[in-house]
Amino acid sequence: MANVTRVRVTMKDIRTTGDPDTDFRRLFTAFKKNLSQSGVMQEYKKHEYYESPSEKRRRKQREAKVQRLKDKLRENFPEKRKN
Repeated sequence: MANVTRVRVTMKDIRTTGDPDTDFRRLFTAFKKNLSQSGVMQEYKKHEYYESPSEKRRRKQREAKVQRLKDKLRENFPEKRKN
């Protein structure tokens, strides 16, 4: 590794770079953090199995119900203002 100037870990739009002296664990941790923030793994898991149209409709109805409940809670308990 004497001639290496940079280390690059790349996946689609996720890039993690570091010096050759940078610990691999640190680079890998940064890569995993970038991966989770980008949402690539969530998208992969969503498409891992086939979801029939009726399952998709039921899932969306459940998500809408949860969102309505959250909105209702936000109305009843407004956020505290910072002074």
